[in-house]
Amino acid sequence: MYFIEKNAVSKDFSYPDDYVSFVNSCRELERPWWLLGKRPNFTMRCFKILNEDLSSEKTLIPFAKSDDSGDIACFDGDDSTGNPKIYFYTGESDLRYVNWGSRYSIDSFSDFLSSIGN
Repeated sequence: MYFIEKNAVSKDFSYPDDYVSFVNSCRELERPWWLLGKRPNFTMRCFKILNEDLSSEKTLIPFAKSDDSGDIACFDGDDSTGNPKIYFYTGESDLRYVNWGSRYSIDSFSDFLSSIGN
């Protein structure tokens, strides 16, 4: 499983322990969701699109994609608590003007798993 390299994200960001445990146990997400880390090149392409091409003011760490909606679940890469919120990229062509404070988010990876039926 591929994790985005430390030199690409904030030095204070760390993947949540429950996510690391989940991927290390080789578990799968409930369909239609799948883990991006199974495709390292695609993961890095998503990371670059979200954080460079779309000019996001927030660092987004993509980790899962829905084949039904095309949504991409992302950890808040600016978080330093070790338990980052999860935001969803839903196809916007520009992320500069997103109000992250009022945007829908999920509080933790465990909550994300519950929300998709895992």
